[in-house]
Amino acid sequence: MAGFEALVLSKISGQPVDTAKIIHGDNWAELKVRPGTLLRELSKVIVEIRRLLAAASPPDLVLNRHCPECQFRDDCRKKAIEKDDLSLLSGLTDKERTRLNGRGIFTVNQLSYTFRPRRRAKRLAAKPEKYHHSLRALALRQQKIHFIGSPQLRINGTPVFFDVESLPDLDFYYLVGVHLEIGDECPKDHSLWADSLSDERRIWSDFLAILSTIEKPVLVHYGSFEKKFLRKMCDRYGSPPEGTAAAEAIASSLNLLSLIFAKVYFPSYGNGLKENARFLGFEWTDTTASGLQSIVWRHLWEESNDSSLQETLIAYNKDDCAALSWAHRLIAT
Repeated sequence: MAGFEALVLSKISGQPVDTAKIIHGDNWAELKVRPGTLLRELSKVIVEIRRLLAAASPPDLVLNRHCPECQFRDDCRKKAIEKDDLSLLSGLTDKERTRLNGRGIFTVNQLSYTFRPRRRAKRLAAKPEKYHHSLRALALRQQKIHFIGSPQLRINGTPVFFDVESLPDLDFYYLVGVHLEIGDECPKDHSLWADSLSDERRIWSDFLAILSTIEKPVLVHYGSFEKKFLRKMCDRYGSPPEGTAAAEAIASSLNLLSLIFAKVYFPSYGNGLKENARFLGFEWTDTTASGLQSIVWRHLWEESNDSSLQETLIAYNKDDCAALSWAHRLIAT
């Protein structure tokens, strides 16, 4: 965008614009862009925009990874659902979708009829299972969960379900949620909150202290985000002593998503925790909550210091932890 605006400015003024500068973040960081290096890419985009504007009908609706940030996302998703469009399947690439279209397959329902179960060759036993979009489509049509093989979801130790919230532009982790279910006791939740960057070290120390009180803790999370959090906190503030329960838990944390990927197919369009946990009967306190919305809430809290916003964020984080525990328990059984 900066390169495009520099190009427009140079054409209007008749003077070359050598540098565009992006100023971003709370610390007003500067990023320089050389428009000249983007001319080839910009030319392709401009040609495509002109083609779309000149067309008699609108372009085909295709959902993509930028949709969560777009103001039209709800309308587009509604239309895609009405069409049963293949782009609803979040893991399906443009290349795969085009290939399926070439075979006359344009809807999720059509795709569901192409799945054919096959016995895996013994020589492929050690290789990861291929992901079958057609099986996810079948799960959607039948509204059933499908399993391939026997996913190993048993935890040898005490499961510690945790979830982390952050401000990505500041690389700042401000909330760590922990959900414990030990024996017949009621679930126990911890919410470690940081008012500012200076509190990040404290919540990391508190997190390690909680782990040290648990017998053979096993950290369980959903996706790679929490894995990055563990690595960064160890780099910034130090790892727990080698051989301790906390150190072993961090070194062997379990990503539930990686355990079920290509093995468990939910009747949902993606592999997100919210979609899958909701099918299993879990519901979030705030139905509008999302990772993107949590960033908005945090920025609003910093501007107003409104305690209700803090409570909303903590409740959302607790729900994520509880949903993770709920999903694991039901899938494992």
